[in-house]
Amino acid sequence: MILSAVSLLKSLASGVLPGGVEGAPRAGQPLEARRFEDLLDQAKAGDIESGLPIVVGRNAGLTLSESQLQRLAQAADRAEAEGATRAIVLIDGMALTMDVAIRTITGKADLTATGVVSGADAVITVAPAEPPARASRPAGASLPANAPLTQNRSLMEILASRGGAEPT
Repeated sequence: MILSAVSLLKSLASGVLPGGVEGAPRAGQPLEARRFEDLLDQAKAGDIESGLPIVVGRNAGLTLSESQLQRLAQAADRAEAEGATRAIVLIDGMALTMDVAIRTITGKADLTATGVVSGADAVITVAPAEPPARASRPAGASLPANAPLTQNRSLMEILASRGGAEPT
């Protein structure tokens, strides 16, 4: 018995079908009901995340925060959707080398000197983390109410607009 490509894909239940062949959506697995092209477009736009973590290689010589690792994972998803395998990643003022396929930061790239950086097929820029919400009043020294500077109303309004002392 010879199986056609379509019947083989159906038997594997991969959810990836050739154009013109519609699969039956299954409950609990909404991704399988979508066309491959649509999923690829969503992955390129950053709308689908793999959930695969980024690890820092033993010999990379750096430590990254949880926020940086999370942003790198999202960037790796997009890079992989574009077909990248090795990338230079620009994040928080650093240039890192990443093996996209195995989700590993392999080291730092020196972009400060003239030279050729080889072995990368993509450059990824990672947006900065969202700044933490500012407290209603920053911690710091406050001026006594009778200080000469507190008598200058316009100065106090400027400071208040910057989150400093409030006008009296």
